[in-house]
Amino acid sequence: MLKCEAGTFPFTYLGILIGVNMKRARHWQLVSKWKAKHLSFAGRFGHPEWIDFPRVGNDWSYDKCRRQWELVDTEHLRYKFMNEFDRAMNLLDDKFSFLASTKQIVSSADEEDKVIVFERGDLVFVFNFHPDNTYDGYKVGCDLPGKYRVALDSDAWEFGGHGRVGHDVDHFTSPEGLPGVPETNFNNRPNSFKVLSPPRTCVVYYRVEEEDILVESGVEEEILVETMKIHEVTPATEGKAQSSEIPEEEDDEDERLI
Repeated sequence: MLKCEAGTFPFTYLGILIGVNMKRARHWQLVSKWKAKHLSFAGRFGHPEWIDFPRVGNDWSYDKCRRQWELVDTEHLRYKFMNEFDRAMNLLDDKFSFLASTKQIVSSADEEDKVIVFERGDLVFVFNFHPDNTYDGYKVGCDLPGKYRVALDSDAWEFGGHGRVGHDVDHFTSPEGLPGVPETNFNNRPNSFKVLSPPRTCVVYYRVEEEDILVESGVEEEILVETMKIHEVTPATEGKAQSSEIPEEEDDEDERLI
C-alpha cells in the first residue's frame, strides 16, 4: 500500500551503517568529517563539535569536555545554588538510603493543584509544580504515624530560594480511615499530616524516630533543671541577704544622729 521496497541490513543512514557492530572503529571511519561534526538525533539537536568526557580511553583529558568549572565559584551567578542542591541531594541519600529502597508509592498526583506526593523509603516527597499557588495546610498522606520534619527543601536560602518553609516545624500525623481497610484511608495511606507547599518547590519530609524524640525531651528537661538551679533562692539565702542589709541601714542612722 505504501509502495515500500523490502530492504536488507546493513543499510546507510546519514552516512552511518545501520545494522552493523558500531563498536568497531572501521564502521565509524566511513563517516565523512563534515557529517561527523553535524550529526543529529532525529533532526532535533546537533553538536558543532564532538564532546568527550574524561575517561581511560582519552587519558582522563578535559580537552573536549567543555565544562566550565569556574562557574560554580562565580559569586554573581546562580550555579553555586545548583551545586549546593546537588550536594544536599547526595547527602540526603547518604543519610536515609532512599534510592535503594523498594518502597515507592505515589499517593497523590493532582492535576488541578499541580502537586505530586509520593513516598520512597520512609521519606515523603511533596512536589508543587504550580507556577503561582501556595498551599498552606496541604494534606499529604503517609505510611507511618509520628512526627515529621523537613529533610530537604528546594526553597531554602542556601539553594537560592525564598525560605518560606519552616525547618523547625513539627508535623504530627493524624490517623485516616478504618484500620485494615485501605479504601477508607486518605489517598490509600493510613496516616496524614499537613504542610506548607510554595509554588515550584520540592520539600522532603522524614519521620523523627522515637529515640530522637527521647533525646530531645531529655535535653529540654536538663536545660529546664539547670535554669531552675540558677534562679533558685532558698529561705536561708533570703535571710542572709536581709540580715546583711540591716546593719547598713543602722550605720546610716548612726551617721545622721552624729
